[in-house]
Amino acid sequence: MNKNLINVLYADTCIINLKNIKKYQSLLGKFFSINKLNSYVDEESKKQYLLSCYLLYLMCLKNNINSNQLIRQDKKKPYIKKNKLFFSISHKKNIVAIACSKINVAIDIEIKNPKINWKQISKNHFSKEENRMLNCSRNKINQFYEMWCMHECLIKLQSNSSVVLFDYWWKNNWIFCIAVECSINKSVAKYSNNKFVFKRVKLIK
Repeated sequence: MNKNLINVLYADTCIINLKNIKKYQSLLGKFFSINKLNSYVDEESKKQYLLSCYLLYLMCLKNNINSNQLIRQDKKKPYIKKNKLFFSISHKKNIVAIACSKINVAIDIEIKNPKINWKQISKNHFSKEENRMLNCSRNKINQFYEMWCMHECLIKLQSNSSVVLFDYWWKNNWIFCIAVECSINKSVAKYSNNKFVFKRVKLIK
């Protein structure tokens, strides 16, 4: 994989059929935990978890990474042995997305709600400078969501780097935010030409 390439897979939970658990378990192997699945109470959460496992499986399959290289930790972000691949997963309602790259990456997705009280939320959670930028924006609702996703990505990135680059992809009312970590010892320009490849997964075969 090109180091400057960030791959994103996303899918709708409607492609998941919970009646086929044994089929998924056989396909996904260690990428899937039946105990984790059963820990979710509602059907939609089960589908989100199962779909996230499937998307991770596809990403690893594409990069010749087997399930034994996936390390899971209690209450911590899972990772690939020897950092062969960085990945991040996000879900909102019926959409699940995963981003992966050779550099540290995070993804957050949201669906735009025109009725949201963005002024109150931004006042409570954004800095004075961020609120100033938001108030100066021509499209305040979009700007709000981009800033909100940026904050979420920073948390997921778990980075100590002083430089983090962001990019956004809007599809209808959905926003996909990507963040990548930049080494302070390397030129920011090296990472500023990252190529994002988005692919929708339509059916589990």
